[in-house]
Amino acid sequence: MKDTVEMIITEIKKGRSIMLDINGDGKLILDELCDKAKAAGAIYFKGIEKSAYYKSEYTPPFKKFEELKKLILCVNAVKGLRKEFCGVVMLDISEWLGHENDDYFSILLKFLYDKKDFWKCIFVVNSADEWEKKKIFGTIIKILRCGIVTDSLYDLGITKKIINETVSRQNVKITPLGEAILCKLNKENRWSEQETENIVIDIICESTENIIDKSTVLNYFRSPTCIYKGFYNIRADKERSFNREQ
Repeated sequence: MKDTVEMIITEIKKGRSIMLDINGDGKLILDELCDKAKAAGAIYFKGIEKSAYYKSEYTPPFKKFEELKKLILCVNAVKGLRKEFCGVVMLDISEWLGHENDDYFSILLKFLYDKKDFWKCIFVVNSADEWEKKKIFGTIIKILRCGIVTDSLYDLGITKKIINETVSRQNVKITPLGEAILCKLNKENRWSEQETENIVIDIICESTENIIDKSTVLNYFRSPTCIYKGFYNIRADKERSFNREQ
């Protein structure tokens, strides 16, 4: 299966915007996406940076709508002295879920339509509500050609990156099996990137060793003092499956 970045680049080559259904904020893949898109000739970049990230806040109808101004300022910060920024603009529109029929959201989409020749837009939605995501996608495609890329932080490549960057910052090491167990738990529990990082750090803090292995991870979740114990239980059948992976 193609990884998330490759799927996004495929959509961009077809001239589509992307709705990225991800269990996180999407920032983790931005640099890799831009580098690979440039190498593939999928995007013509023009600016001091290749991408801009903006978290769009929901604005109730009775309040002044300032999202366009904030978005423009965000993009201008990476544009430099050029007339137009050309590159990836990633917008987290999760707060607009359930408000996709509001006039303000329509105004935002129409503005992005006018920028479609310059900005390659990726709409990030982070929600477990499939119906809400379907509705907001239905609104987007009324104005923009848009594809859906479904991914999550519990997919292998991104999860491994978070785990390894975290243990490296903490000056410890992790064994392949310790990493595999964390990846499996991540997939089953749908951890966000911040949850993943926090859990890895907590495991390190509770360990007396500088190597995180299978036993370290399982003992952490079995401990009665584990602060995440009530949320992420390790059942016996899971432990048996871990043992078979040795």
